[in-house]
Amino acid sequence: MVKIKGKIASLLEIGTGFHPELSGKENVYLNGAILGMKRNEIRKKFDEIVDFSGVEKFIDTPVKRYSSGMYVRLAFAVAAYLEADTLIVDEVLAVGDAEFQKKALGKMNDAAQQSGRTILLVSHNMGSISDICNNAMLFENGRLAFYGEKDSAIEKYLTHLHSEGARLDERNDHIGTGEVRVRKIHLMDENLVVKNYFHVGEKLNIYFDYISTQNEYFNLCFGILIRNASGGPVVYHHSHISGLNLKKLPPEGRIQCQIHKLMLPPGRYFLTYGVYEGDIILELLENAIEINVEIGTYNHSYQLHPISQGKAILEAEWSLL
Repeated sequence: MVKIKGKIASLLEIGTGFHPELSGKENVYLNGAILGMKRNEIRKKFDEIVDFSGVEKFIDTPVKRYSSGMYVRLAFAVAAYLEADTLIVDEVLAVGDAEFQKKALGKMNDAAQQSGRTILLVSHNMGSISDICNNAMLFENGRLAFYGEKDSAIEKYLTHLHSEGARLDERNDHIGTGEVRVRKIHLMDENLVVKNYFHVGEKLNIYFDYISTQNEYFNLCFGILIRNASGGPVVYHHSHISGLNLKKLPPEGRIQCQIHKLMLPPGRYFLTYGVYEGDIILELLENAIEINVEIGTYNHSYQLHPISQGKAILEAEWSLL
C-alpha cells in the first residue's frame, strides 16, 4: 500500500499523454491538463516550458514528426514545470542527448535541494543516483534487496553486476534503439590474456563483440566511460577522437578499443559503453564490466589528457576488426 500526500507528476514512458496528430503547443496544454495543471497555469509557464525543452522551432509541428529525443524533451519539460510535491522519473531520459540529460538532471537536483520536492528516480546510472539521491533502493527480481544510504546501495549494485560477468546478452538493462547490441566484452592485456585486473600504466585492450541489424550508418560512434567505485565519471574516450568514423558495419563482428596506458590510481572501476549515431543512442549499458587497477610502474606519475566536461580523455585508439 502506498499513501500519497500532495500532487504527483510522473514521466514513465516517452510521450505518455501526447496525441501524435496535435502540435507540440497543443500537447503542452493537453499533457499539462492530464498532469493536473490549470489552463492559466500552463499559459503562464508556457514560454519557460518551451525554452527548457529546446524545441521552439518545432512547437507548431505535429509531434508525430518529432524524434524520440524531442518527444522526451517536451514531455520532461511539462512535468518539470508542474509544481508537484513528488516527481517520479523512469529511465526515459536516456533517450535524450547528453546536453539535455545534464540539463534535466540539474533541474531535478534543483527541485529536490532548493524547493524541497521529492524526486523518485529509477535509473541504472549510478552517477545520477549519486548526484541527486540521499537514499536508494535496490531491487532484484521484483523484490526489495536493499534500502538505505546511497553509497551502500551503489556498492551493492556494482558488486552484483560484477558477479554476472561480461556476457551482456544476459543483461536486461540495455538502453537504446537496439540497431546495435554488444553481446560480450573481453578485457585483455598486451599479450591478449583475458583478465579484469591491470597495473597502473599497463596496456588495456577492450573488445566489444556486437551484432547489428543494419549494414549502413551515417556516422556511427562507439564510446566508453570509466567510473570509480562510487559511480563518479573519471575518464572517457570515443571512436571519433581517434578518427574512426563508421559508415558500414557487418551484421556481427568485433570493435577494439586499445588504451595505451591505463593511467588511473589503484582501485575498482566500472566501464560503461555507448553506441551512438549523432545524438541517438543505439546501445548503452551502464557498468558493463569491472576493471581493477593495481600498483604498477607508473604509480607515482599520473598523466592524463586535458579535462573535458569534467572527465579526462584517455590515450586510446579504436579499430573495427
